Amino acid sequence: MSNDNEILQKLAALEKEVQSLREMKNELQILKDKEEIRDVLSRYAHQYDLGYFDEWYKLWADDCQFDAVVEVRNNKEELKDFFGEKQQHYLAEQHLQLALVIKVDGDTAKAIGFQVATKHSVGQFFENVLIDPRLPIGFERIGVRSWEFKKVDGKWLIKVAKTRNMFDHKACKEILPPGW
Repeated sequence: MSNDNEILQKLAALEKEVQSLREMKNELQILKDKEEIRDVLSRYAHQYDLGYFDEWYKLWADDCQFDAVVEVRNNKEELKDFFGEKQQHYLAEQHLQLALVIKVDGDTAKAIGFQVATKHSVGQFFENVLIDPRLPIGFERIGVRSWEFKKVDGKWLIKVAKTRNMFDHKACKEILPPGW
C-alpha cells in the first residue's frame, strides 16, 4: 500500500512539473511574440524612412486599416494607392517608436506607444511641420499610436495602425484608455 502511495505522490509531483513546463512554454512564446512585434515596428520605421516601400507593404495584412485622423485607408490596396503618391515625392523622414506596451493574445496582439516623425527640412518648408530654423529637421508628427497585429502563416502583420495628435488629449484617450 505504501508503495502505491509513493507512486501516486510521484505522479502528482510529475503532473505539477509538466504543468509548470507548459506555463513556462506559454510565457516564452509570449516573449518571443512581443520581440517579433517589436521587430515589425522597427522594420515599419526603417523601411518607410529609407523608401523601401515594397518591403514596407509586406508588413501589413491584406485587410489592414491605417487611420491617421485625416486619412483612413481600409485595406492594403488603398494603402498602396495612398502611399504610392508619396513614393514619387518622397521626403526623408524618421519615425521613432517610443514607450511601447505590447499585449499578446494567441494569434492577435495590441500595442500602444508614442510615435515621433521628423522630416529633413534643409532649404524647404513643409506645411504642418514644426521647424526650428536653426536645425535641418522638423517634427511632422508627435502622437499616440495604437497598433493591432495578427499572425498569418506564423508571421506577425500589422492589422490596424491609428495615430492621434499628442496634444489632443481627448483623441489620445480614445486609443489609449486608462489601465491599458
